[in-house]
Formats: sequence, C-alpha cells, structure tokens
Amino acid sequence: LDILSGGTANGTVNSGGSVIDENSSGSSGVIVSSGETYIVSAGQVAIGDTVLSGGTEIVSSGGSIASATVSSGGTLEFVGGAIVDSASINVDSGGIIQIGAGFTTSGLNFDGGVIVEIESGGANISATIGSGATEIVLSGGVDSSATVSAGGNIFVSSGGATVAASLVGSASAGSAGAREYVYSGGVASATTLSQSGYLIVSSGGTAVSTIGNSIDVTAGELLEWLVG
Repeated sequence: LDILSGGTANGTVNSGGSVIDENSSGSSGVIVSSGETYIVSAGQVAIGDTVLSGGTEIVSSGGSIASATVSSGGTLEFVGGAIVDSASINVDSGGIIQIGAGFTTSGLNFDGGVIVEIESGGANISATIGSGATEIVLSGGVDSSATVSAGGNIFVSSGGATVAASLVGSASAGSAGAREYVYSGGVASATTLSQSGYLIVSSGGTAVSTIGNSIDVTAGELLEWLVG
C-alpha cells in the first residue's frame, strides 16, 4: 500500500509488505501488524497509530508522530530528524523503542518493562531507566548521563558505549538493584554507583573511571576504578 498525496488511510490493518506514507497530511489510526513495516516519510504526520507484536513503525527524518501505542513485541523506531511528541506515545510492557541513526533523545523516562535500543549513530541523553525498563546500547550507539533506578538495566554490546551513567538503585533492604552489564567490546566510562547500583563487566569489556563500590568483573576486563 502506497498512500499518495491527497489520499488517506484510517484504521488500516497491514497484511503484507511495507506501507510508505506519502500523503501530504499523513494518516491516522493505522494498525501495524506482525511482519509489517509502516514508514512515516518526511513531511507526514502519524496520529493514533497502533503497533502490534511483530510490527514495526519507522518515523523517518522529517516525519512526525503525534501519538501512538506500542504493544508488547511491537517496535517504534525514530531516525534522523524525526519529530516526536514523546508525551503522547504509550509503550506497553515489552514494547520496543529504537533510537536510530542520527536521532537523539533527551530527558525521557522509560519504565514498566519498556525496551529501548540505541542503534548505530543514535544517542540517548539524560534518560531515566526505571524499574522494569531495559536499555540496550548496540554497536555505534551511545548513552550519555542516564539515571538507572532500582530494577532498571542497561546492556552494553560490543561497540556500544555509555558515558556518565548513574546507577542509583535503592537504599531499601532486599530491593532490586540498578545494573549495567558491559559485554566484550563494550565501554562504560565515568559510571557512578550508589546504594544498590551494580556495574558488571564481562571479559573483554571496559570500565573507565568508575566511581563507587558495587562492581563485579570477570577475567580479561580492562578496568580503571576510582573510588570516591
């Protein structure tokens, strides 16, 4: 389905292939089902879309999304200069937000089972990773100045990096910790650990200038640890 200028798609359920929105004003209420990809092109506005499990909606550079619901297993990706009203996007537990090449988020809060993936060329700045939320920093992706609360997790893959993450955790006895896992080839720089914050560095992972005392390392890691 190719929505041309002047056309409208309302409540569309995709059943195969990709949908590219070229309508001058965009579309509303699109339902993206499993195996389908819906692309919001430059100059278009998506309103009230629903991304079901296995479906993917991509907001391209210059495209805009005003509201959406991402179901568990559904994926909503932002690329380049995409325009996003984050306050109007509802992500169910298990829903996936992808921060793609050229796109930068700032000051967003993720919790309740939401999965955030930072892809190559994407950046997540000053985010809060709350209880139940997971951030995955893929190769070429960068997270800067994240705050991870108790029950939140960051996973840094090979080629991914975090800078100045704060793993706060909780002072309550028996509470889930805030954790960052750095795998082989991943880098965590200037991480601050407090309360039940834990930095776990696997063999081949790198932790530089870590501040705090809740760190677990396995053989082969490169670690420069400053306690303060």
